[in-house]
Amino acid sequence: DIRNQYLKHVKKFLASRGGFGHDTKVLLDLANGAAINYTPHLLLDLGFSVTTMNSHQDGHFPGRPAEPSPGNLGDAMKMAADSDFAVTMCHDGDGDRLAVIDEQGEFIDQNRVIALFARDEVTKRGGGVVVVSIDTSSVIDELVTAAGGTVVRMPLGSLQEFLASDKKKEVVFASEPWKPIFTELGGWMDGITGAARFAQMMEEQGEGSCMKLMKTIPKYPMVRDFMPCPDKIKPKFLSRVKELLVPQMSGVNQILEVDGIRIECTDGSYVLVRVSGTEPKARVYVGAKEQSIVDNLASLAKRVMSEVIEELEKS
Repeated sequence: DIRNQYLKHVKKFLASRGGFGHDTKVLLDLANGAAINYTPHLLLDLGFSVTTMNSHQDGHFPGRPAEPSPGNLGDAMKMAADSDFAVTMCHDGDGDRLAVIDEQGEFIDQNRVIALFARDEVTKRGGGVVVVSIDTSSVIDELVTAAGGTVVRMPLGSLQEFLASDKKKEVVFASEPWKPIFTELGGWMDGITGAARFAQMMEEQGEGSCMKLMKTIPKYPMVRDFMPCPDKIKPKFLSRVKELLVPQMSGVNQILEVDGIRIECTDGSYVLVRVSGTEPKARVYVGAKEQSIVDNLASLAKRVMSEVIEELEKS
């Protein structure tokens, strides 16, 4: 029985990480997907009081679109704000994604959830490597470094390549937005285990409150945007953006070119510019500890991107 074997395996892992709930109320939005027969039972066995929504399996996803993004979670966010659940957790269709909503109905940014899990695993395992996708925030670096670990960034969709390499034994946690990988448990993306582990941490570290738990994770502003970028200019686009953008940024600490151009600064701010592999678009991601820095960097990056697109279209 694959289901029972999996749940037994997960419970053993969770027992090594934390304890039981005390009938704390949790709301689960299961997206009419695969996690219906897993997450509620797991949390009930851990001692939580569980209420579910979108909890009958239907591959047409009648309750909401499967992706647990803020725009699709309006009903769950409203129910969280209007009720007394300690936390609301949401899956996608196949259960590898986890989104978290606090007691006030506020969607918790995925980078903060990743940082929470990463810090916990580094702390419990006495250091190690955290592997994350290139589009993640520097809040992860801040917490992982403080806990004694290091961060490695990989292209989107490539975490398993690192986990299959000779360096896999060093990795204590990995994640793309929404998709945690608890490497001591296994090498797969697992929102089900993520939901159970978050509930444990909320109970123990947050004293039964999602908001109290997340106060331990800094909340930094971010900007994500895109602009049209014709496919024909993509081969020269990134190198030209790097050539023009880097000299205009102060305190540059390192430049990553594993999936686009990510320019990181000593104050924790960063700019990532990528081209889409499926659409005629260029994307920009900007993060910093202060909104004014984010605004200035986003304005600079988008101006440079526009200049490069115009230049290359004319050449």
